[in-house]
Amino acid sequence: MAAYSVRPIAESDILSTQLLVEGGRIGVGAEEWRIFIRRIIEWRGATGLHDEVHVAVDLGGVIKGLVVSQAIQSLLYGRTLDAPVFLTASAIDEDGVIIALLEKLSERARAAGCRQTRIWSPGGQAWRRVAEKVEGAVSFEGLCVNVAV
Repeated sequence: MAAYSVRPIAESDILSTQLLVEGGRIGVGAEEWRIFIRRIIEWRGATGLHDEVHVAVDLGGVIKGLVVSQAIQSLLYGRTLDAPVFLTASAIDEDGVIIALLEKLSERARAAGCRQTRIWSPGGQAWRRVAEKVEGAVSFEGLCVNVAV
């Protein structure tokens, strides 16, 4: 049995993920985060593949990480799954949380026909990309992962 399950965020997760987001210093306020998550939940499934937030949950039901992802078309990279927010909260098993979230991103990228996933470093333009629906990037700080087909 896996140590973490990864699932779409739920309304009941807003407060605990808000604490994780504040600790991650990504530049989003509490009210903006609540509005964003409620919009994600409301629109889920209505528009096909869209922005999504997934949480990694341990066996006790505690959220240990989260990732925000969106499929975009990049002039430089082609169809790409952007992950402008990728946060973990496990001092004991950070690698396990990272692996679980990366597996979800890979699954989502394959479903969207993406050739790669870009995981942005915290800060900089990462949250602005989510809030303002920015596509493409003049500069990029983070990690690119090719998607295995």
